[in-house]
Amino acid sequence: MGSYTLHLVNLVAVYAIAVIGLHIIVGLCGQFSLAQGAFFGIGAYGLALLESRGHWPAVAAALGGAFLSAAVAAVVGVPILRLRGHYLAMATIGFGEILYLTLLNWTTLTNGPDGLRIARPFLAGAGSPAYDRAFFIVVATVVAACAMATVILGRSAFGRELRAVRDNELAAATCGIAVPRVKTAAFAAAAFFAGLAGALYGLLETYVSPDTFTFDFSIVLLTMLLVGGRYSVAGAVIGAVLLGFLPEWLRFLKDYYMLLFGALVVVSVTWMPAGIVGTFDARRRRGAA
Repeated sequence: MGSYTLHLVNLVAVYAIAVIGLHIIVGLCGQFSLAQGAFFGIGAYGLALLESRGHWPAVAAALGGAFLSAAVAAVVGVPILRLRGHYLAMATIGFGEILYLTLLNWTTLTNGPDGLRIARPFLAGAGSPAYDRAFFIVVATVVAACAMATVILGRSAFGRELRAVRDNELAAATCGIAVPRVKTAAFAAAAFFAGLAGALYGLLETYVSPDTFTFDFSIVLLTMLLVGGRYSVAGAVIGAVLLGFLPEWLRFLKDYYMLLFGALVVVSVTWMPAGIVGTFDARRRRGAA
């Protein structure tokens, strides 16, 4: 692969981690969150601050950013996860906007709109292609580990609790499931994945700024999940890959590529409400029957 293509592959892999996390809260738990982009930003800025001001090594700083995202989600999730449906979606949008304004205006901590620089953790003296090749090994390993961990989570007792809450909260509570605890834990787990993805994004781009972590970015991540299939890890990865590369494939259309991109997304969501993987599985089951 060329340097640009390899860099794009790395970026799509980073997005896939965040979308896998979104699968936990939206697909497994059934809670409509539009804050994944905000937690992505917390992880990125957590890495940048821990590395530049705390002088933490890159791995520790990345994990610190991920745990910071999870901790913030655990605190924020207690009040807002009492809401349901579009009220919950509005609350998560509000949280994302608060974070964006904080990153933009708290200049003494975040350097405001100028953002923060991040040092490369390895191959510091090498050129960009060498760095991207080394980064690919790291991010591919992390994607595989996150996917495997999420599959194991979905098959565990806690995964069954998540699906019970998704299907019917009242019935789940009647069966003895602590619904607020389950939803908060799922929200924190999704935020951990988003924070880890944000930290890797910072290491890949070596720069973070508030403009990246807007509400639009949360919409992109959610669209990736819905197009791929929100009920499976494979759907999350496929959606991230497809929508990550699709703008590049349509780049030859110049000013009109966003029009076709949006039309393809609308058609996909309308005709395949369960996503690509969900629709394929349903047709396979019908064929087997």
